[in-house]
Amino acid sequence: MNEPCLGDPAEHAPHADFASQYWRAQSIVIGQPAAITAADLGEDAFRLLADNIPTLCWIADGTGYIVWYNARWHQYCGTTPEAMEGWGWQAVHHPETLPTVMERWINAIAVGESFEMTFPLRGADGVFRPFLTRVHPLYNDSGAVIRWFGTNAEISDQIAAEEALRIERDRSRGVLENMAEGFLLLDKDFRILDINAEGLKLEARPITQIVGQTHWDAWPGSEHTELGEFYKRVMATRRRGEIDHHYVWPDGREAWLEARAFPSGDGLAVFYRDVSDRKIAEMRLRDSEARFRTVAETMPGFVWTADDAGQLDYTSPNWHTYSGTTPDASNGQGWANFVHPEDQAGVFEQWGASVARGTPYEVEFRLRRADGVYRWWLARARPVSDAGRTIWIGTCTDLNDIIAAREFLARSSEELQHTVEARTQERDRIWRMVPDLLMTGTLDGRILSVNPAWKQSLGHDEEKLLGTPFWEFIHPASYVDSERAVEKMRGGEIARHENRVVTADGDYRWFDWVSTPVGEVFYAVARDITDDKLMQGELEHAQEALRQSQKMEAVGQLTGGIAHDFNNMLAVVIGSLDLLSRRMGSEDARSRRYVDAAADGARRAAVLTQRLLAFSRQQPLQPETIDINRLVANMSDLLRHSLGTDVRLETVLAGGLWRTHVDPNQLENVILNLGVNARDAMPGGGRLTIETQNGHLDMRYATAHIGVPAGQYVVIAVTDTGTGMPPEVIAKAFDPFFTTKQVGKGTGLGLSQVYGFVKQSGGHVKIYSEPGEGTTVKIYLPRLIGAADEVEAKIGSSEIPEGYHDELILVVEDELAVRQLSVDALTELGYRVVEADGAAAGLRLLDAHPDIMLLFTDIVMPDINGAKLAEEARRRRPGLRVLFTTGYTRNAIVHNGVLDSGVDLISKPFTIEELAAKVREVLDAPVDVSDAAD
Repeated sequence: MNEPCLGDPAEHAPHADFASQYWRAQSIVIGQPAAITAADLGEDAFRLLADNIPTLCWIADGTGYIVWYNARWHQYCGTTPEAMEGWGWQAVHHPETLPTVMERWINAIAVGESFEMTFPLRGADGVFRPFLTRVHPLYNDSGAVIRWFGTNAEISDQIAAEEALRIERDRSRGVLENMAEGFLLLDKDFRILDINAEGLKLEARPITQIVGQTHWDAWPGSEHTELGEFYKRVMATRRRGEIDHHYVWPDGREAWLEARAFPSGDGLAVFYRDVSDRKIAEMRLRDSEARFRTVAETMPGFVWTADDAGQLDYTSPNWHTYSGTTPDASNGQGWANFVHPEDQAGVFEQWGASVARGTPYEVEFRLRRADGVYRWWLARARPVSDAGRTIWIGTCTDLNDIIAAREFLARSSEELQHTVEARTQERDRIWRMVPDLLMTGTLDGRILSVNPAWKQSLGHDEEKLLGTPFWEFIHPASYVDSERAVEKMRGGEIARHENRVVTADGDYRWFDWVSTPVGEVFYAVARDITDDKLMQGELEHAQEALRQSQKMEAVGQLTGGIAHDFNNMLAVVIGSLDLLSRRMGSEDARSRRYVDAAADGARRAAVLTQRLLAFSRQQPLQPETIDINRLVANMSDLLRHSLGTDVRLETVLAGGLWRTHVDPNQLENVILNLGVNARDAMPGGGRLTIETQNGHLDMRYATAHIGVPAGQYVVIAVTDTGTGMPPEVIAKAFDPFFTTKQVGKGTGLGLSQVYGFVKQSGGHVKIYSEPGEGTTVKIYLPRLIGAADEVEAKIGSSEIPEGYHDELILVVEDELAVRQLSVDALTELGYRVVEADGAAAGLRLLDAHPDIMLLFTDIVMPDINGAKLAEEARRRRPGLRVLFTTGYTRNAIVHNGVLDSGVDLISKPFTIEELAAKVREVLDAPVDVSDAAD
């Protein structure tokens, strides 16, 4: 290897004494010592010092050229001054570390600063050993480095010691990390020096957030707890200690910790572990014992426990009160001293037999009371295995009254046994016989006991129920209410709630629970309310039907009033247009087209008002005895024309169909409306079926549907194969102006008219539909009992009948426009007319014109209505013909929507043709003799 070219070696040859030239040069920097100088010591003293120190020393000039090594260097390396001079030192460096050493040395020379480094040097024996090398510069007055002083101290022992210490520490750490319990090392200030892996399992943070803090900072609030006081006590007394502590972390986690603290140095070594499971088991055991003691202390009579030898180890307080003894005096065999001498043999014999067979113990005997009086008692006990030994748990029930009654009445032994059993098994009998569910359970939801009603009501075996969480038998929808009841009982309150409990068949039944807590146990009774719930549901359904009926009635009242006023206006419009049309010539085609269009619109409006009246059940009906089959058959051509070629019409007409009493014209409109609706629901075509049959609605159906009387009905079913309707559409289908059709495609009154007509006729209508499955509308019309053959429809004439000039008609109408129209129309028809604006004026005209042949009067008028007017007019003029008109039918001549017998009526609005035909019909009819006689 070539040395770095840092100067000519000749320049570094010694020209003077070594000590004088190198050692004494220090005076340039450090100055003159106060007492002794380097010159006073001499070269020999310096050389002696340098060669005898145990550290390797060397000196280099300012360029890094080493010019001197002490004797210790050559002794260790086995080299000569000549071989080491300059850069010869590289020969004793390890090849792997030499580049780094050279880099550091050259950098120090360049910047003129000290440096320190550890690297190996080869000894004379060829072994490389670690040395700690320190190099310091010596400066002249101008700050230039003129000398470098270096030392190499062997640190093999130090490294070996550190390695041994590291191995020992790793061994100790391994022991701590593999411990099955947590370890914590505290100094005298309770600062945490170490914590092992087991201890960190209880933490939700890394070790860096724990070590270095005091215990009080790492676990806030612990200083003044029983744990903190425990640590302080062990630290102060320097005596080991143990403690069980319940700790709650800030994040809500909690655990029971068993901690053992030992003095360690001036601090503490703490070993701890999580004993929550043990603590919980202990608490549960204490709770179980407390429950047992609660039952034992509250039960009438005595409760006791004993071993196989009959040695008592527990007796309830009632025994001590009765016997006047202490627990110590009664335990063991002390109780035997209180048994009547005559009964002792039987008591011990029965005890031995029960122990030998492992069967329940039951015996009657007398026990001495504190006052010396003996009373009869019934002792019962059952064996229970506990941790490999047998414990007998027994009770003593006071039989003295029963025995006394038996002796007093001198009953037979069979009667005596019955009496005893009646007293001792009274609660068991109630438990078995009561039809309600009885149970006891824990507040965490486990079932402890159930009565036989569980099997009878739900089909569950007792074995399946006991010990099972109650939640497994509750419907998920009842969890919230049941949990609230449990929380209420945890607060010591009586809880009442309802829930659904599953049966053995997988069904659910409703129960009404009342539960009372006693400690951690609750006692509950439940009544089956499934039938009540069903009745409640039916009641709610009936109430909803009633609300719907009331809503339809209210809307009907409103629409009826609107239709009445609208009819009066339409009467003027239609009558005026008819008169105008009769007086127009045929030469003005355009004007006649306008008049015809206006008349057509008015007639359509009149149809609309008739539908409103039909919905509100206020249109006057003229019912007849009809055969529904014949009516449907006669409508076939009309229906096929209205349905179009894409819809196939089928009729299924029942034989022996009953007659009904309805308005045939309105029924035809209803069937036609349903047919048109069905056609619109089948845009791609389909099948429409009209079916008739006899039907019966029973009382149950009538109860569930408000306003529907039970009985026999003629049924018309209209079924389509269209798009169908969802439930929310069915619920609103009969509402006026409700439609699912596009704007301009329907008025929303078709089904409303159907509903109104059917209800007005005393019937019922029901929709059955599902989306995509089509729709069926069923109409139920009351059967007419004893109906005669139907009357054939009359064939009318198409000509307009006119009057004669000698026929005088009295028109009474309170609205001027309507009255004027009626007068003009009748005059146009050839009649003579007189008019009055009310009943009083009409009667005066009637008296003044004895030739009046017809009274044409509105029904709804102020002061005196048309019915009263007609009654008075006929009283004055027997045989007077009367024709009523109205746009509203809630009046004296129309009852329940049906005209009174013998009454003639024309509804507003009417055309001149309709008026002419009706007036002519009334005038040509024979005079009613009964009316004439009134």
